[in-house]
Amino acid sequence: MHKIVNGKAPCNVTFSTLGGTLVTKRLIQDTGATAAFILDDKDISFLKLLDVKPANDKVYGILNGASVMVKIDELTKSSKSYKDFIAYYNESLIVLAKSEGYDGIAGLPFLKEVGYGGDGEDCWIGKD
Repeated sequence: MHKIVNGKAPCNVTFSTLGGTLVTKRLIQDTGATAAFILDDKDISFLKLLDVKPANDKVYGILNGASVMVKIDELTKSSKSYKDFIAYYNESLIVLAKSEGYDGIAGLPFLKEVGYGGDGEDCWIGKD
């Protein structure tokens, strides 16, 4: 569980590289984001499993991305330990996230998969 700070709901997400290196990122939960993740291009390059077809966002234009692996066994009651999601890069969103002390954005597809909630003071992702 995390405290909501200045209207932002933070979460920590652990990603895995193909080689098994675990990397935890502090992200802003954003239920308005249609991508599972918006990450820095360097993070995507380091974490990517496979390139994906660029997405054409009506607001942000062309978004390049890759599939990334997330450690979910601590977040869900699923028997799976890891799950692939698609992460995209958008400079303006990353600049905004980093200016507030975050590494990127966790969007609605990820939040729906693991479960999320909040009560105005606290927020959480995954199982309680």
